[in-house]
Amino acid sequence: DWESNHRYYVNTKGWDLSNPQNEELTISTMSFVIDRSSPTSVINAPADGANLASRTGQITGTSNDDAGFPEKAGTYKVWVEIYDVDISSYWNSGTTTWQTADYWLESNDNEPDWIVSVNTNSWTDTHQYRIRIKAQDKAGNWQYGSPGYTYFYYDETPPTSGVTTPEDGKFYSE
Repeated sequence: DWESNHRYYVNTKGWDLSNPQNEELTISTMSFVIDRSSPTSVINAPADGANLASRTGQITGTSNDDAGFPEKAGTYKVWVEIYDVDISSYWNSGTTTWQTADYWLESNDNEPDWIVSVNTNSWTDTHQYRIRIKAQDKAGNWQYGSPGYTYFYYDETPPTSGVTTPEDGKFYSE
């Protein structure tokens, strides 16, 4: 059985059938790593349940593949999906529009920190958004979300307040 997170080496050397026999002078060596586990990736910002008063231009997080093991494949890519809950649509950074089909934005970095840049015009005031991530390591193992979804609100509208009772300028006995 192949052991996960272990580097294996293959050495080859050849001889032919001539007389006298010819021997390969250089040994050919290659190595490979078995990695059966998925990477882990989390969203750091915006935080789950956040209420943002300004337009964020980045979604950030961390990713790791087999932390603590010296031999590992490493994280290949992290992707982010942004969903506007209020209009039931996904953000497409290529067309800079919202669409009904899933769309994944590719991160700029992979391990340990990743960043996805987002057009600040994509956010609509008073809307709720859902973010989902997926990551793949260099061995082809996938991880979907940790946690499954991150939700946040974007609300730049300042609140208004007023007093209705007591009425301005009136007199009250109690």
